[in-house]
Amino acid sequence: MKTMKKNWMAVALTMAVAALTFAACSSDDDEIGGHGDAKEIAAVAGEDFPWWRTPKTETSDPLTLFFREELHGPYWDSDGIEHKTFFERGNYDDNPIIIINSREEFQSAYMGTKSLPEVDFSRYTLVLGRTWGNDGSYSFSQTILWNKVNYYYLELRLEHMIGVMATMAIEHFYYWRLYPKLKNNNVIPHRSVVDIYK
Repeated sequence: MKTMKKNWMAVALTMAVAALTFAACSSDDDEIGGHGDAKEIAAVAGEDFPWWRTPKTETSDPLTLFFREELHGPYWDSDGIEHKTFFERGNYDDNPIIIINSREEFQSAYMGTKSLPEVDFSRYTLVLGRTWGNDGSYSFSQTILWNKVNYYYLELRLEHMIGVMATMAIEHFYYWRLYPKLKNNNVIPHRSVVDIYK
């Protein structure tokens, strides 16, 4: 009886330690989706769109016009010539990010032929990226940049329309954001999907 009681106490103690450890880990600022004291950084400018369609709104901003034309995946034209701008081919489920803090980095990242628009890199950081949805029933919902202690956490939120007919295979989404000057910390992307029932 005493041995049984000791065993139950050992089990209870182990479970209590495990629960405390889990609670400590889940309240950690590094938890995916948990932001603790992190502050959201508001973008000065930016857009996101599927690879096959750019926004229809009117604009005369040179940076916006440039990215509407040049932010896309590599493709081959009818003459068999490959056109690249910022992103190489990769796995369909990659979430690549390009952080640009100078004119030289902007020129180095760009593989196209157009003239680059002006950006005041003494005040701003340019963030370019790509994410994906499983098919045409996905849409890009929101991009939020959080300032963590030693890095930035970039939330890429997508919506999945349940009950919508979708024939397209993998859908790629491209986005660009102009932020107030960021530190030279890593930017870690995290893609999340919310199901929306139609």
